[in-house]
Amino acid sequence: APFSVTLKRAIINIESVRSTTIPVDGRTVGYIKVKSFQEDTEKEFNKQLAKLRESPNFTGLIIDLRNNPGGLLNQAVDMVDKFISEGVIVSTIGAGNRFLEKEVAKGYGTEPPYPIVIIVNEGSASASEIVAGTLQSYKRAVVIGAQSFGKGSVQTVYDLKDGSGLKLTIAEYLTAGKNSIQTIGVTPDIKLIPAKIDKDKMDIIEDDHDSEVSLEYHLSQMTDFAKTEPAYRLSYFEPVEKGKSKDDEDLESRREYSNKLDFSKDFAVKFAAQILAAAPTDSYEELLTSAVPVIKDTEAHQQELMAAELAKYGVDWGKCEPDGKPQLQVVFTLQKNGEPIKKASAGDDVELVLNAKNIGTGKFCDLVGISSSKEISLKNKEFIFGNLPAGATKKWTSKFKVPKSLVTQDLPMTIKFHETGDHRPTEFQAIVPLAQLPQPQFAYTYKIGTPSNIKVIGKPMPVGKVVPLTVNIKNTGVGAAPNAIAIIANPEAKGIFIDVGRIKIGRLEPGQSKAITFKFHVESELEKPNFELELTIADQDMFVALTKKIEFNSVTGVTDPPANQWYEGPKITVAGKEFPLVTAENHEHIEGDIVDDREVKDYFVIVGTEKVAYASNPDLSPKFHISADLPLKSGNNLVSIIARDNLDLMTRYNFMVEKK
Repeated sequence: APFSVTLKRAIINIESVRSTTIPVDGRTVGYIKVKSFQEDTEKEFNKQLAKLRESPNFTGLIIDLRNNPGGLLNQAVDMVDKFISEGVIVSTIGAGNRFLEKEVAKGYGTEPPYPIVIIVNEGSASASEIVAGTLQSYKRAVVIGAQSFGKGSVQTVYDLKDGSGLKLTIAEYLTAGKNSIQTIGVTPDIKLIPAKIDKDKMDIIEDDHDSEVSLEYHLSQMTDFAKTEPAYRLSYFEPVEKGKSKDDEDLESRREYSNKLDFSKDFAVKFAAQILAAAPTDSYEELLTSAVPVIKDTEAHQQELMAAELAKYGVDWGKCEPDGKPQLQVVFTLQKNGEPIKKASAGDDVELVLNAKNIGTGKFCDLVGISSSKEISLKNKEFIFGNLPAGATKKWTSKFKVPKSLVTQDLPMTIKFHETGDHRPTEFQAIVPLAQLPQPQFAYTYKIGTPSNIKVIGKPMPVGKVVPLTVNIKNTGVGAAPNAIAIIANPEAKGIFIDVGRIKIGRLEPGQSKAITFKFHVESELEKPNFELELTIADQDMFVALTKKIEFNSVTGVTDPPANQWYEGPKITVAGKEFPLVTAENHEHIEGDIVDDREVKDYFVIVGTEKVAYASNPDLSPKFHISADLPLKSGNNLVSIIARDNLDLMTRYNFMVEKK
């Protein structure tokens, strides 16, 4: 239901630098968190560092760059210059490995030697990676945490004549003047791997995270530079907060931007402080050497905590002496509410059950299976078996919420195994059969209402008066739209103000319709009477959408396309096929039809990300035939047929073809 919220306008200053001291074993460790690199970051960093250095028994510094997305390069360069007396801080290279410019340490104002630990994670990017990577390269700081994001590309914006701009990637940064971080990131000297142990979500093995290399059209490395491996790895137990709600997430966000620092649940900071307290000198090598006993003691303690927590789930973990030759036999089953099923439906809550039996003569130690799949919701599912002696059997169940948008297919899933006793089992291939939900499809009609507070209308849309735009939305498909919304947007951005532009429709059954009312008003800045609003009707779960730009004339009230008529996209059918299609051939031929309530304009077919067919309808008839040959790659091929009518309303029809 609607509710009112009062917002108080205020100038919010987000401080990019925060600091404090951490007492450890009679010593004082300085801590500075840098959230981003703004215009005053280096100045504020120096100010707070000087204050920390005055602390009694100051023994070292932690620089926390976690979730720092970067910012101004010159601020990062100045920060690095604070800690090195000579050498290249960062170089920029363009096409053909051509050096464009470089930043060099000034040689004055350098801090005296003391040990430094930098903390990074997968959210550390760009300028923060330059700081961490360069100080690590010059052996001025030990880096701990997770692999950073890997953004070493340089962008610039070119202004175009029509007022728009082109943002173009033009170069690559090299930390310390020689090392590429693009798509690689900064590899920590000590990699920290959090282990979360919970009934609904087990996560004790390091996950694959999205990074720069995950982004479409990312810049490939211009230089030859391979990803290095951390000197040490340390898994630690991270307790799961029970009963986490939206309010808890809001509280976490407020903590992130609060000036109060709380390390009570921050393993990385406490671990970094212990390393610095144990450091005999400022030497990078000695800092790593002296960290080894700290790592071993911490690892032993964390393994005990993990073993105690996993024991609650019947898993024997840790203190395992491998012997003999273990051999794993695996059986996979798909269940719903504890009962085996042959196929899951999109939207189902199901269980992935893995039965593991050791049919060998030796013991598996700390055995874990972890899933990988092209379907992101099926990645990083963990199956915890622990220590598995010869002859023992262990079953583990992992919950899987099938996305409602998935089409009918046999979804492949690979189980890779992790084991600490040098007897890692081979990968196990499983299939999760899925059936798609019946698809919704949207149609709409609209009308312009009388502006508010107007009794005698001089023109349909007087300046400053709120105009209601009522849209009646109908589901003309064969399946329900479980989570439908409607949005109007103003692509021109000047002269039109949208008062109510986003409305949640909710569930819309086949044949059901709902009327909603948007509101907007014309402002005096509108330079010409004609303007456009873009209407989008979509289901957020099914990824089905209908979009159309509507042109209005504020003086005459004329609209295009005309009001008080029904509009919907074409309907697509594919003949003589049962999905998913399975073939051993390199091509699959399909036939079908497109039917529209007015005129079919054209269609095109996409396999994966490649457009493989296009045909226009010269007669603009309401029915048009589909005929296409689909080139196939090994495995699952997602095929999309997209049809347009004369109003450019589009419909998408998806199905899967598996090439054996």
